[in-house]
Amino acid sequence: MTELTVGRRERKNQQTRAAIQRAAVELILERGYDRATIGDIADRADVSRRTVHTWFRSKDDIVLRELEAPLSRLEEGLRTGSGDTVDRIQRWLYAEGATVAAEGDLAQLRLQALATDPHLRGLERERLIGAETAIAEAIAADTGALPDSLAARAFAAATISILLVLRERFITRGAKEAPDNLAEGFRLLRGAYAALQREPLNPRG
Repeated sequence: MTELTVGRRERKNQQTRAAIQRAAVELILERGYDRATIGDIADRADVSRRTVHTWFRSKDDIVLRELEAPLSRLEEGLRTGSGDTVDRIQRWLYAEGATVAAEGDLAQLRLQALATDPHLRGLERERLIGAETAIAEAIAADTGALPDSLAARAFAAATISILLVLRERFITRGAKEAPDNLAEGFRLLRGAYAALQREPLNPRG
């Protein structure tokens, strides 16, 4: 099999996966999660149900799989990146923003579905637990607090909340306001970080 053939096959596979993902998020936005069946998704994508199951474990997986890599990158960046915790989060967010922009309207549709569908919001929140724990560990390392202290956990929870609000504003208000919203969000995080640096709660013994 030639390299050209492999490349062509992979492009076709990517197109198939993207068509299934697009069909899923469009139907979820139109009908809600429960009424967007695998059969409907297959029909909208013009593939068989078997093809859908070849590429995705479940309906949840069609939408949520794309969360795995960004969250893994956040956790890795928090463990190994340079700068303080807020620096690392900011660097990650800007990099992911560029990835979303490069993906185009499919990424926008996915974000909209995640932000508006109650079932998907709940599933996403479960997947954010690892990121929240990584943030708590990073801020604890910076400030001398314990990772399970009130200070570290509250900062981590607040960070996740701010990131979700920033996403919501991006969806509802568009990219034009994004720079101001990002600046406001990171001012809040910087303020909280500075307060913890001055007087961390539950410091290490």
